[in-house]
Amino acid sequence: MVSAEPLLIDTGKGFTIKYKGKFLYSSVSPLAAVQKRVSRISLTHQTLIFIPSLGLGYGLRELLLRLPPDCHILCIEADQYLMALAVQSRIVKLPEDPRITIIRTDKTAGAIKTLYSLGVWNFRRVETRYLCGGYHLNKEIYKKMQLALEEEVRTYWQNKITLINMSKLWMKNLFYNLKSTCGARDISSLITDKPIIVTGAGPSLEESFKWIEKVIGDVIILTVDTALPALLDAGIKPDYVFMLESQLINLQDFLPHHNSDITLICDITSNPLIIRLFRDNLYFYSSRFHPLKLFDRLISFGLLPASIPPLGSVGVASVHTALKITNGPVLFTGLDFSYIAEKTHARGTPVNRIMHFTSSRIKPAGMMSYEAIFKRPLLKLEGKDKSETISDLILRSYSLQLKKEISGTRRVFDMGRTGLPTNAPQIRSEAELLNVLRSVSAERCRKIENNFCPSLEAVKAFYETEMELLLHAEKQLEEDLSRRVSGKFTLSESTKEILKDIEYTVLHFPDLTPDLSASENFIPRVLASIHFFLSRLRRLESSILCGRA
Repeated sequence: MVSAEPLLIDTGKGFTIKYKGKFLYSSVSPLAAVQKRVSRISLTHQTLIFIPSLGLGYGLRELLLRLPPDCHILCIEADQYLMALAVQSRIVKLPEDPRITIIRTDKTAGAIKTLYSLGVWNFRRVETRYLCGGYHLNKEIYKKMQLALEEEVRTYWQNKITLINMSKLWMKNLFYNLKSTCGARDISSLITDKPIIVTGAGPSLEESFKWIEKVIGDVIILTVDTALPALLDAGIKPDYVFMLESQLINLQDFLPHHNSDITLICDITSNPLIIRLFRDNLYFYSSRFHPLKLFDRLISFGLLPASIPPLGSVGVASVHTALKITNGPVLFTGLDFSYIAEKTHARGTPVNRIMHFTSSRIKPAGMMSYEAIFKRPLLKLEGKDKSETISDLILRSYSLQLKKEISGTRRVFDMGRTGLPTNAPQIRSEAELLNVLRSVSAERCRKIENNFCPSLEAVKAFYETEMELLLHAEKQLEEDLSRRVSGKFTLSESTKEILKDIEYTVLHFPDLTPDLSASENFIPRVLASIHFFLSRLRRLESSILCGRA
């Protein structure tokens, strides 16, 4: 008979647990078996050690003895009866050490909340170690927790690296683009009853041209920036181009194909040179890449466009926006998130063009693409047609974002035939396409509410306010700098509060911690960053006073 509650069994060499017909430790020598397993574990610095199922706590003390000082053990018990047994039996006293956290939860959200309370920034990786057979009783729960913990740590560092590399450029572009918002609109004013086709730049886009050509006029075509040249080469003029990129390289998507009749939808941090090409047909949005107080100040001046989540992928952001501006069906193609036949992009896109322009007899275009792909850590995953397809960690994360974005809605459809699955119903024929376009949805579009009323006077006033903040921070930092003790700098609490107001000045520091703790050269670097932004703002204010665009 299977016991409804866990039973302690004395083996003569320590206690084991029998629960739901299973022994959770060795039935011969439970403690020694776990200790032997712990002795074989290799540990890496800055690692969160995830222990699924507490059991009786065997092996935790031995693991702590071998644990590097910058690691932490997170032990999670999903079963309330096993947790009660561990606490009440006292066969092994659970360790009380700041390097170990033991919680009882069967919710992935509980595991993630604990990770952030420990400081996700303290860990570079998550490693799972099994010390108790209790994990077999709740395999799916523990597996979800493990994947979620790994994904949170990976996403944090992916975002951190992005901030280090891009935040300074984003802020520089944002300050410059504020002048361009005058006379422009934001996506909160975009609304249509027509279906929208979102075109990405993946290889599957090529197969969709024949379908798109037959429904032009009946749909709104919203293309990502990189796919614009491919559509124009195919004789298809999109209604909107969606841009997220801030770097100069994105200019190659537009210069040979600029058409003033096409409307640009762009992030407030996008490349200003491209924005200037679309002065008369321009919609702004903002993706809050970090919870900066600066955004609240922009709102108070009426200068922040409507916000969308920082989704990373321009394709996913385009689908998100399409769902907000139409009540009708949203279809997409070219969002493959994988490499099809060693191709990264559709024919006619800038990447594809450059590959052909720079090819030679000994290094043909296909070989260049093949080499570029296989320099990356690749994943072999199941594609839409159940066959194996090649992707990587970044592309897979974008596909998961898309799945999350379209979950809960029934008006999103996938026109692409290749790539990673998206969970959206696939359109396999022209007849299916026409039926979808004729369908009427009861869902309302997720209207964006925003108070966007930019003017040059407001922009100028914002610049002045921002410069006052920077000058005040500069004064405080110089005072802290003069109070150095034994060659070390100490930030006063008032300075830390001021830096939170202008956090954008330090986002690109690779050693930045959430508490703004100062390293030896922190203050001089912040001062240099403040001087950089002050000079930019002064120049921009001067251009307004001189009447320059």
